[in-house]
Amino acid sequence: MLPAPAAGAVAECVPVPPTVMLHARQAHLNNLPRLLDWLAQREYTPVTYRSLWDCLTGAQPLPARPAIITIDDLTLVRGSGNFAFIARMIDVLLERAVPAVVGIITQPVVVCAGGRLVQLQEQDDALWDCAAGWQARGIELATHTTSHRNLAEAGITPDDLRYEICTSAELIAVRTGQPVHTLLLPFGNGAIDSQAGRLRASITEACRAGGIGIVVGVAGGRIPLEPAPAEARPVYFVGRVGPMADAYDGIFWEIAHWYH
Repeated sequence: MLPAPAAGAVAECVPVPPTVMLHARQAHLNNLPRLLDWLAQREYTPVTYRSLWDCLTGAQPLPARPAIITIDDLTLVRGSGNFAFIARMIDVLLERAVPAVVGIITQPVVVCAGGRLVQLQEQDDALWDCAAGWQARGIELATHTTSHRNLAEAGITPDDLRYEICTSAELIAVRTGQPVHTLLLPFGNGAIDSQAGRLRASITEACRAGGIGIVVGVAGGRIPLEPAPAEARPVYFVGRVGPMADAYDGIFWEIAHWYH
């Protein structure tokens, strides 16, 4: 086990678990059982970012070889275009009792007739009930922001960031009865220096305001994390890897060489 810090002790830094980024793609669904087999054969134990947070803040330890599986872009608005597909991916995980993290876009922007951009806001109660059921079985529901806006774009304001991060986290919490602790960054953007794990200060402050402790990018974010008490309201940046489009095999090499 990777120990949680003991009260009054000087805590060792916690390695960031190797983390996989999946999307609603047929190749990702087809290869998901193979990924789970590969992890099990090498004695990886899937965990969630909530588990990582609990380790960092002293609540509980991590297993010796943790790994994290994430799925991006779930929407639960009426007429969701990807819910059914992602539900099939989650069924694979639940059948094997494998925890994972799913990023929710709470009010997606879609292209309608004539090229108009429309933000969908009507939430589907039945889909949310289903997602709450997943949560009860070990699936962590993270925010992937309100509209999947690039949080590093020029001109974005603190109010914009609070809308994208805090409003989405609040909606998920209200709908599921559980607080949100993790932000999956749209496009992986939001760090000043991803290799060093340094987030933009404005994003860090918005996350603190929304109760977010783990912020997930793509590149970098592999430096071991220094534990801190929850009351200090730390905000950690971590990275992940994923297949490019439908390519998949490289993901196994990436996990195996995560710490190199």
